Amino acid sequence: MEEEELFEDEVDYFGPYGSVRLDGEWAEIPGEQRTLIVPEGTVSCYLEIDELKRLEAIELPSSLEDFRFDIKEAPSLKRIRVKEDNPNFKSVNGRALIDKRTDSLVLGLGYIPEDPDISRIKARSVLTYEDEELLIPKTVRQVYGGQNLHCRCLIIEGLTYLHPSFFLGDKLEEVVIKGLAHILPIGPVSNANGIRHRLTFIILNPHSPYRYEDGGLFDGDRLLVGSFDEKGKPIIPASTKCIGDFAFYGVKTDVIQIPDGVKRIGALAFCLASGPSFIWVGSGVRRIDFAPFLCEYDSQPKIRVSAHNPYIYMRRNCLIEKKSQTLLFGAPNGQLSEGVKRIAKGAFPCSPRDIYLPKSLKSIAPKSFFGDHCLDRVYVNSQLRIGKGAFRGERFQVYLGKEAIIAPSFFAEGFQEPIGKDNVFLSVGNPNYAIKDGKLFSLEGKAIEIPD
Repeated sequence: MEEEELFEDEVDYFGPYGSVRLDGEWAEIPGEQRTLIVPEGTVSCYLEIDELKRLEAIELPSSLEDFRFDIKEAPSLKRIRVKEDNPNFKSVNGRALIDKRTDSLVLGLGYIPEDPDISRIKARSVLTYEDEELLIPKTVRQVYGGQNLHCRCLIIEGLTYLHPSFFLGDKLEEVVIKGLAHILPIGPVSNANGIRHRLTFIILNPHSPYRYEDGGLFDGDRLLVGSFDEKGKPIIPASTKCIGDFAFYGVKTDVIQIPDGVKRIGALAFCLASGPSFIWVGSGVRRIDFAPFLCEYDSQPKIRVSAHNPYIYMRRNCLIEKKSQTLLFGAPNGQLSEGVKRIAKGAFPCSPRDIYLPKSLKSIAPKSFFGDHCLDRVYVNSQLRIGKGAFRGERFQVYLGKEAIIAPSFFAEGFQEPIGKDNVFLSVGNPNYAIKDGKLFSLEGKAIEIPD
């Protein structure tokens, strides 16, 4: 009876604090609305909520095929329900939404049901709050990362795969694990604010192929989840050959030292609350994945590479692969010099203010410069292929030098945000391009679009 009354409650209209996109059309959710009823006939629904203090329920139609959300704070939200004749989704106890097509939990309101239709949990699909206890039942086999849990206690039963970034909660104090067969953190783990907790772990599975050594969890010689010493320095055991994705998260540290025995550094391996002042790369590192040292945008670490490393070297505070001359990682104060041919994906997680792209540069991978709005000026002086969304930021200036030759789609595809016609400039005497009436033309007279 209480649930029926909830969905029939009247709506009060005050200020908007959230929005909903139904079949591509945006509408605002009033801040005092208690029930959101998605009308019948709607195919796709996307919720974006920053703060809705009174929203208590969401009701979805039988026509719905796609449901997505980004919910930061909706403390009163306790019910989500979908019509029983919906062929794609079902709700359990009004607190969980399940995609029957993929056997995955789409949204759980502080709750994951023990249901045969749930074999995996998608990223960011569980909404929890302080002082809550969350149980992952034994029917769930796979959990993907980025949950950012806010609960106090997490209890896990029977998982076969758990992405390490699942433990990115800012209130998490205790973890109890029963029968886990894959990834779990052991020892000090920090939350999203860089505050370290010594979590409690109980492991009851004697047949796990993974081992615990010197404060880290290993799969063979790959460090899956690492720990930190009392000063916050990452502990990398001597047997480590590969540092896995998200292996170290959140702690404020001054020094990162990669031992000579490490051959590979995984994506976002050091996703830190504040940037280190010094990074040392040992002689054995030959591969660096996407943005391995992700930290605050204004961090200016000094990078050094062992003189005995035959694969990677350091120039102008950037890590460069010798054979392909690919820039793998660049600190914000690092500037490219002649000789660099490629920029790898995620090379600049902390974008510099100014960047000079030399004549030797041939290509830039997608999402190479993905730091938050730090770029002021980009100088292009090369014949360049650029990946989609290579540059992130708004309204920075682009200068085309005398040697610059760009593709017609350079501005349309290479920039995540439009930079505007007034922010494109030519060097004096540029032989390849001309600007007329706010438009850029090539030597052949073809206009190059600059999204405004």
